[in-house]
Amino acid sequence: MEETHTHFAPELHIPKQTFELDFYRKFGAREIFCFRNEDGSIHVAEFEFHGATFHIHETMGMLWNPPVRKGSLA
Repeated sequence: MEETHTHFAPELHIPKQTFELDFYRKFGAREIFCFRNEDGSIHVAEFEFHGATFHIHETMGMLWNPPVRKGSLA
């Protein structure tokens, strides 16, 4: 029987208009790839840290900007 492995890559979110990811490199993470927007800000990047893969993605949609209704969050 062939052995299978499950892989899970967490996704961390960064604010739009983020241009550098040095914070992760300082801890020893190695950048695998990085896709940038037209203005040079980071759209999505993949890093590896001690064999574990993780993604960094700019915030999209309502994740950081939930709808507000007259003094309360929806």
